[in-house]
Amino acid sequence: RASAEEAERVIAISEHVKKSLVERYQLNPDKIDVVYNGFGAGYHVIDDPAALDRLKNRYGLDRPFLYYPAATWPHKNHKTLLAALKILQQRYGFDGYLVLSGAAFQAQAEVMLEVGRQGLEDSVKALGYLPYPDLPGLFNLARLMVYPSLFEGFGIPVVEAMACGCPVVCSDRTSLPEVAGGAALLVDPTSPEEMAEKIWVAWSDEQTRRQLKEKGLARATFFSWEEMARKTVDVYRKAIENA
Repeated sequence: RASAEEAERVIAISEHVKKSLVERYQLNPDKIDVVYNGFGAGYHVIDDPAALDRLKNRYGLDRPFLYYPAATWPHKNHKTLLAALKILQQRYGFDGYLVLSGAAFQAQAEVMLEVGRQGLEDSVKALGYLPYPDLPGLFNLARLMVYPSLFEGFGIPVVEAMACGCPVVCSDRTSLPEVAGGAALLVDPTSPEEMAEKIWVAWSDEQTRRQLKEKGLARATFFSWEEMARKTVDVYRKAIENA
């Protein structure tokens, strides 16, 4: 709060963050500039079947899969996703993998216990923290990226997935609808039933996936580190002018 109050200008990475700063810290909204994040140049559609096959073999991905790249913080909501996966299997006959990647944090033990409790050992592949160059390939290989987080200031993986042509199903909370911009299926992240239903809609229907892919590729063009840098420079200019 003290830093935000002292600053000439404040950069927020989404309108959601700007709104939160105004609500929580009572900042003047006129001093807050929204500057969106970008995504790395390596995130794009990969037209190299041999490279993708090597990646698939490296991680044992011999079935179609959902992909969730997120460290195991509690707010990343892995347990609700696992409950949705169980519903997908029992109600819809889902027979793919859920592939998890990301660093192990506070909820890691709890998440892995839940995998066992739900009897999902053969359906969940927890790959841990992966080499950065492998991530675009996994987005390219995934049938869907699912992002059920309860709180995000921005949500870069949503844009990374879209840039790779991977259809996205994500939470309808905080910044994620703003970032998705109509190019993802939105779900209530507290409802395993709704999550399973929306995932199945995209998983089972090629036309839905194709539409999400096309919308996602178009949406990703709105985000870049170059544009972020230009807008950040503009914020510094405003700060100097106002000082």
